[in-house]
Amino acid sequence: MAPAFLLFFAIFYAIVSYSMAMVMKQALTQAAAEGARAAVKVDPLNYTSATSYEAATRTVARARATESLSWLPADALATVLGGVAVSLTASGAVQVTITYNGYNVTPLLPVLDLPVIGKVPDLPDKLVGQAVAQPG
Repeated sequence: MAPAFLLFFAIFYAIVSYSMAMVMKQALTQAAAEGARAAVKVDPLNYTSATSYEAATRTVARARATESLSWLPADALATVLGGVAVSLTASGAVQVTITYNGYNVTPLLPVLDLPVIGKVPDLPDKLVGQAVAQPG
């Protein structure tokens, strides 16, 4: 009975851990979309130079993405905020990319090292959420 329990527990824990990784990836994509939508609303006519407009756009996008991910634990949020990239295209579109580097090292749920089975689960190294918004 013990080996069967170990196998079923490993499968259950892997399902839950992979689900958390998928939830995290979806949350990053949602935060990137929120940041891109907020950045598109910045009016370029309020700024005297393209540089100041781009800086304001990046600030607004980053702030909105941070607000959207405020539910994360502090250490995970700090890691994610280090991976926020905002870029503007020539057509005025805003692209926001949020990367959680080292997710397999510091996941939201701990990795278990089970006898015979090994590490459960085998998680990806990075999770990426990306969104593009075009001014309308």
